Amino acid sequence: MNKVLNTLIGLLFLVSCGVSKDTDAVIENVQETVKSISFELVGKGNLGGAGEEGIFESNVIVQTRAEWDALISKMDATNIESKHFEIQDIDFGSSTVLACFDKVQGTGGHSIKIYEIIEGHQELSVHIKKSAPNEMATSVMTQPYYIVVIDKTTKKIVFN
Repeated sequence: MNKVLNTLIGLLFLVSCGVSKDTDAVIENVQETVKSISFELVGKGNLGGAGEEGIFESNVIVQTRAEWDALISKMDATNIESKHFEIQDIDFGSSTVLACFDKVQGTGGHSIKIYEIIEGHQELSVHIKKSAPNEMATSVMTQPYYIVVIDKTTKKIVFN
């Protein structure tokens, strides 16, 4: 009985070592296929039209000049937001724009930010952070937005 128990323990040990090596190989493979990609800030701020712009809480992927012009037209409906953008001319032959819009907020001090974009084998994962004021804030209707430009991609884009 002791021999059988020792044999089983030995087999379990060998199997667990093999699983560990396989797991390490999988982790290394995943690390090689996932990387952070760079992006440039186009613009950030708050729409001040109390929702009159007709832009709802959303994440928008812009691939063409026509889509960009339509978005800017909506954003500029009540206040000219685009004049404050850090990048004014975007080449859609080599670039994709990602825009995040929060919901309309009843106070100031809210923000939204794209803080990281991870490229996997088949998709881009866009990581977003929303924040709210920790203290009392001005009583004004705002809608936070954050817009970046990345190299042109045909991969699926997922917002997290």
